[in-house]
Amino acid sequence: MAFLICGYFSANTYSLSLTNSPVMTIKQLLPLLIFSTFSPVLLGQLTITSSFDPPEVAGLCSIAYDHVLDEVWVYDCSDDSLYCYSSAGIHQRTIARPGEVANDVDIFVSTGNITLDATAFPPGTLFMINGETGVAEIYGIDKLTGVVIDTLVTMFGNSHVVGGGYDSVSQNLFLVQDKVPAATIDNTIAEVNPQTGVVQTSFQTTGVFSVNYGDMEVLPSGNLLVVSSDETSIGEFTQAGTLLSSYPLPAGITSLSGISVHCGATDLWVNSTSGTVYQLNGGPCVNTILPSKTELPDLMESEAEASTITVFPNPTSGLLEIIGAEEGDTYRLRNQSGSLLKEGLATGVKLDLSELPAGIYLLEIYNGRQTVVERVVVE
Repeated sequence: MAFLICGYFSANTYSLSLTNSPVMTIKQLLPLLIFSTFSPVLLGQLTITSSFDPPEVAGLCSIAYDHVLDEVWVYDCSDDSLYCYSSAGIHQRTIARPGEVANDVDIFVSTGNITLDATAFPPGTLFMINGETGVAEIYGIDKLTGVVIDTLVTMFGNSHVVGGGYDSVSQNLFLVQDKVPAATIDNTIAEVNPQTGVVQTSFQTTGVFSVNYGDMEVLPSGNLLVVSSDETSIGEFTQAGTLLSSYPLPAGITSLSGISVHCGATDLWVNSTSGTVYQLNGGPCVNTILPSKTELPDLMESEAEASTITVFPNPTSGLLEIIGAEEGDTYRLRNQSGSLLKEGLATGVKLDLSELPAGIYLLEIYNGRQTVVERVVVE
């Protein structure tokens, strides 16, 4: 079976060609990118699918795509209202902005269940992050009425939190602070517990990615996408702070201040500070190009077979069971830096992870033909 995958590395040019090789799943390629020692890789050309200019606003600070209703929410800096549009740009409704007037702010719509403070919110809930003064406050909002259902006062921020998103695997929020605060806390991304507001981990992007007006989102892989009005590309970081990839903006798009991820038919929604909303295709949602099922039926069937392997419980604080592994399958457990921590036979095994520090790990399960990679959260 043969297929080709190409990547461009920013410092020098390299091509990765896999021909007449064993089947590799998309998940198998992910750790190859994560553990590469090359410069950040440029993969997946961004293209503009559609755009519109909301007439109700003069400029924009943030954007959120609602995958449940196929709607787009936007917030004009320092406005009193949040505006909702169809994906075609037709105004649907307007609700009141919670909290104080702000231009250090973000909105996002949850793609999974979130417990904020003491309230459980379903997928499709609208949230607003107000980072204007002091620490960031996060509001869970009824998107039809604008009523605030619950509020979390976090322990992160110095009056300049401009974006955030939620990781459904680690079940934590990620917030980004811009470049304005002092050097020790500028351009900072923090992982925050959504029930307590406590900061779990943090890292700075200073010298790598400058955040002015900006935003961040969490990909299904767990990686973090960051945009900024200072940058001409979208940065993709690991949760440990490594810049993996850089996606140049299409011609005509500048000064981004908001991003919303929906890896599927729409991929990305972004907005410029000037007030234009763009729907983008490609980029971080397309890390590989594989032939169609008619061209490679064995490859597609192998991926379907590999998807039956799961791990439980995840997150875990102790034992982790590999479910669906067959006799002879093997596993390798790595940390986010790529270091090998454990390996052995995968069939019927229960891994004791109680001695590992809290964090995210990658579990590779190999059956002699392909590798499945599962993200494991240790609490």
